[in-house]
Amino acid sequence: MSANKRVRGIQIARPIVIGNTARAITAQEREDDPNIPETHTHRWTISVRSASPQLPDSAFDEGCEGVDDGSLSVWLRRVQIRLHDTYKDNNRTIDRAPFVVSETGWGEFEVVLRLHFAAEAGERPLVLHHMLKLHPWNVTRSIGRDDGLPPTVHSWQYDEIAFTDPHESFYTLLTNNPPPPLPDSGPYSKQEMQAETNKLNKTKRVTVQETSRLRDELIKMENELKTLTK
Repeated sequence: MSANKRVRGIQIARPIVIGNTARAITAQEREDDPNIPETHTHRWTISVRSASPQLPDSAFDEGCEGVDDGSLSVWLRRVQIRLHDTYKDNNRTIDRAPFVVSETGWGEFEVVLRLHFAAEAGERPLVLHHMLKLHPWNVTRSIGRDDGLPPTVHSWQYDEIAFTDPHESFYTLLTNNPPPPLPDSGPYSKQEMQAETNKLNKTKRVTVQETSRLRDELIKMENELKTLTK
């Protein structure tokens, strides 16, 4: 069987987490690094990382600069990250995990990420977007500091990259290298995924019930109309 032949009727997915951390720059950091522009208020890191295993909370608080558990690099070979035009060399290319870019800055902006898959995939790069967050509004988590500076910010989004009708060689590559299971608890865990599944199932049930009710009402109205036109 040809390795370029697609496996029809199959969809296989891999979980990832995309996001950033940001923390206010301290006076000591400015003293140690005079190259930090005076207008820059935060040091931030954006990364594409495996959803599992999770870093412990102590390490999570420090920056979460990506988890390289081996599973991500199997199918994701390159990440291009486009920053705001005001950054010098604003198109960054990372050819191996961890897929991370760290910078300093003062404003929030949309980051464009282009994911390149392994050659076996035979797929075009996938473009994703992430709003870089520096301030503690509409974020995954914010952590207060003892030095009087604004809180450290974490803004992450869980996603699953789905491959439909994958090439046989790529399908073999993925099935031979399954990702580690999600942790039992945490921001992106079995518990959270089950809760999300339960919400989706509940929404589906409500939609089915409402559709059935509207159908019954329509049938009743049609019957009444037939009676009136006799």
